[in-house]
Order: sequence, then structure tokens, then C-alpha cells
Amino acid sequence: MSAKISVCVALGAISVGSARRVGSFEGADLKTEQTAATAKGPCPDYFGNIEGIVTVADADVGLTPASAPYCDSNRVESPCIYIHKAGPWRIDNECQSPGPPDGCHRYHTVKYSECDELEHFNFDTRIDTTGAFNTDGVFIACADRVIKHEIACYGPPADEPVPCECPEREPELKYPCENYFGDLEGTVTVVDPDVGHTPASAPYCDTNRASTPCIYMHKAGPWRIDNECQSPAPPDGCHRYHTVKYSECDELQHFNFDARIDTTEAFNTDGVFIACADRVISNEVHCYGPPADMPEACDCSGSQAYWSVEERPVNFNCCKEVGIDQELQPNLPDLAETAYSWCNPNRVPAHKRIPEFLQGLFWLKDYGDFSAIAFCTSLAEWDNETHTALLSPWMTWVEQRLWDDGMPPQELYKTAGTFGPEKPEGQWRHPDYDGVQEFPSPLLYELAFEMPDDPDEHHRADVGFTHSSRRIINWLARLPLNEIQQTPDGSVTRERPGDIWSRPSLLFGMVNLHHYYPVRIMDGEGNIHRERYELMKNSYVQRNATFTYCEWNCAETA
Repeated sequence: MSAKISVCVALGAISVGSARRVGSFEGADLKTEQTAATAKGPCPDYFGNIEGIVTVADADVGLTPASAPYCDSNRVESPCIYIHKAGPWRIDNECQSPGPPDGCHRYHTVKYSECDELEHFNFDTRIDTTGAFNTDGVFIACADRVIKHEIACYGPPADEPVPCECPEREPELKYPCENYFGDLEGTVTVVDPDVGHTPASAPYCDTNRASTPCIYMHKAGPWRIDNECQSPAPPDGCHRYHTVKYSECDELQHFNFDARIDTTEAFNTDGVFIACADRVISNEVHCYGPPADMPEACDCSGSQAYWSVEERPVNFNCCKEVGIDQELQPNLPDLAETAYSWCNPNRVPAHKRIPEFLQGLFWLKDYGDFSAIAFCTSLAEWDNETHTALLSPWMTWVEQRLWDDGMPPQELYKTAGTFGPEKPEGQWRHPDYDGVQEFPSPLLYELAFEMPDDPDEHHRADVGFTHSSRRIINWLARLPLNEIQQTPDGSVTRERPGDIWSRPSLLFGMVNLHHYYPVRIMDGEGNIHRERYELMKNSYVQRNATFTYCEWNCAETA
């Protein structure tokens, strides 16, 4: 998700800091007055921290006659998008402070983990004439790398903008197919094979009596009145859209795709029209995820659409055994070397991704031996409205595998809301997962955060359970999660927000039954904190123990 943390203080409008003439109306010269520009503060005064790879865009230009000429003079429809900043600073990429002439504007400050596409992006006109930004102010080519999205709102006077209450806008019509699928000239098909992977899209298959997953046809052949291309509208995760071009394909001339769902198996799962597979000249894959009314680009390197943590079925076919000390366990992969292959925030759609400062793999310091050693927050789902994270422990916890455990360990079955198989009579160990056992709804942790105005301040959260068998704990105990500067023994000190937490278990809010300290040993970009990792190894009694984590899909990682 891009992890939006909305600061509904200001989002704005046309910057008057530019000396470029963009047109005139009603006798008023729209050329920026330098005297007005100098009265305003610099961009950070309005948009906050703009260090790094950042864009700032105002999508509310042209909603009234006062700002419509900015769109008209650049030959784009109203409303249009004004670009205040696009990427790292350079002499031709100076940020412009807001200058709203006609009401409360929303200014989207978006930060990206990387975005090479901005290096050569030309925004001299300041008005987005190429559809490079969506109406959420995100640079579309790098939408899958958004790590922070803040909104600030300002209104007139243009020369000294003042904060205002962010207006709510109706979502605009999405872009035409070409904006999503590329060149559609000639004999082209566009299909989505990822429909029906979750309950949100399964009805498309079910109502057409097709098995899930099924294929949705967005375009099939040259344009005609009954073959209009449909833009993407993914309701449930990152979908792959195959744009396939053919040298010729007469078979498409009379192909009926009124239902849009492929009920005759005319396409294969690579999006190719089978009857003309021998005439394919290109097959491009574009990936988009929700919101359905204004899809955003996403990373769909995995083979299936994304399942939410509440809907994703438990999968113990993809569990992996690791060690924490290569000297003692040279034949096992090391936890530090394999963690980012599965504990990777990019596997979660940008709009559901937990904020950067909360991402990573956390050592459960002082949690106790013979149990869990770490957990991954990067796979949690974030709700920006409530500042709540949902965490499914069966696919995020790293549990110790005891001498009599099968694969996975018995403790991991408990996180899935059930018990593991009993030892067969006369056997010394539990059997491995048989691939058949069914699971009830898995246990989910709900972490409700308080977000201070200053991101450097210490954060806190309350932990609750959503599973029916554990909800009684919500009544009997308080499970606070408080960010701290240093662990009580002084061995670990906070270096950046989200590094260290204190997690007591307070019976009736008073009696401390269990107290441990989550410490980040890997960040959201896969960087291992070697000192903390060594500290974890040295503090663990059973350094030759083995540990297990379970991925949600065997095919999604190497």
C-alpha cells in the first residue's frame, strides 16, 4: 500500500513562484509576479520534508474559471495537474510554493524508494500534459515504489496561502486504455488472467459459470463499435494485463466476447488468443492494483493476484527451515540471508503497505527460549484511515523447530487457529503437514497505532486479536506496544523511528505477566543490522537450534 499518512492540513493549487507565462484571462495576466513569490515561504514550509525522491502535485487546478486557464493554455482538459516538484533537486527542478487562486487545493507530497524514470522527466510547462500523474498526485511510472504519501491543503490568497480543510472530491473517470496498456493500434488483445483469485473478483467467474481463476477480456482485435476497450478496474490486488499484438488474426473478426469473461477457453494464461498464437509479434505485461476507479501500477512479479490477510488461506506447503549460526549449521540457510526473500514489503500492494518506519524483521528480545525468535511486520496490511495494521502470524513469525516437531513446528499450527497432527503411535516425532488438513480462520493481530505529529516522536499502539478463540484476551489483558529509546539492559539503542519497542502483557491492565522487546534486525529494504543480529545469536541459549518460517506462496520467491 502506498503507505499514505494523510495530514489534512493543506493541498493546493497553482504555484505563483514560476516566472513562465501560462496565459491570461479576463484581462488578468497569469504571469507570476516575482514580488508575490518572494512573500511566501519556501516549499518545506508548506509541503514538509522534500528531501530525497519526492514529487509534489496539485490535482485541483481548473475546477473554477480562476484556475482553468492553466489547463486551457496547455491544451489539457480541466481539471488538470500542476507539478510543483518532480524528483531530486536540480537547477531545472526547483520546487514551487503553492499559490491557490480559487479555493482549497490538495497538494500531494509523494516519496518514492527509487524512481529512475524521473531523471529525464520534462515538466517545464508545470502542467501535466502527458498523463504522467494520477489524480492522487502519484507519478504513475513509479507508483509501485511509493513509500510515503502526505496531503496538505491550502487556499487563497495566492501570494500568502493559508491552511484550509481538505475538500473531498468525487473520483474522476479513469484514463483511456492506452494510458494503461500502451499502443493498441493494429490487431491487439488485452486480457487479465488474475480474476477470481479472491472473493472480491470470484463473482465475475461464477456468474459466467467459469471456474476460478478466469480470464477477463478488455480488448479483442481491431476496434469496432462492439469491441470497445475497457480500462482496468482491479478490485482485489495486483493484476497482470497482457497486451498481445498479432501480425494478423482473422479469427478475431467474428469472435464474440460480449460476456467479457472467456467462457470458451479461447485465451491461454499468458493472455494469448490461442487460435492465433503462431502469429504473435509481442506480448507486454502491465500490472495494476486498486483502487478500481483509479488503478495504480503495482509489482506483479508473483504468479497470482494479491490476497488480503483476512482472505488468504493458510499454506504450510511453503515452510523453510533456517539457522542463525552458520558455524554451527553450515548446511542450513541463514535467517539473515533469506529473510528479505519473504519478509519484503513490496509483496503487499502499495495502497495497503505498512509505513516505512514500521517495516522489517524484528527480533523478539527476552521473549523466551524454545519458541518464536522473530516476526515480520513488512507483510502486514495497513489501513491509513484508522492507522491500523493487520498481521497474520502464520506467515510472519519465525518459530523454533523442536526435536520432535514435524514441518512446520506445532507452534505454527496454533497461529493458524488449530493444533498440529498428533504423533503416530510408536513414533517419536510429529508428522509433516500433509497438504490436506483444513484450517479455520487464522489468528490475526490488530495493531492500532497513535501517530504523533512529529515522526521522530515515540509511537505507541494497542495490540488486539480478531480470532474468536482469542478475543477474550482483549477483555482480560492489555497488550500495549510502546516505542522506546533503549532496551532496559542498555544493549540496544534506537537509531531511527520504529527500531525498538516494549511489549508487556498486563492482566486486567495491572499485572505484568510477560514482557519482551521487539528489536529491528532488518529494515524494509532488506538491510541487516549486523550488530543486533549478532546480539540476538549470542543471547540465544540454543544457538544450534533450527527455526522455521512459512511463505504464503512457494512460487513467489526464489
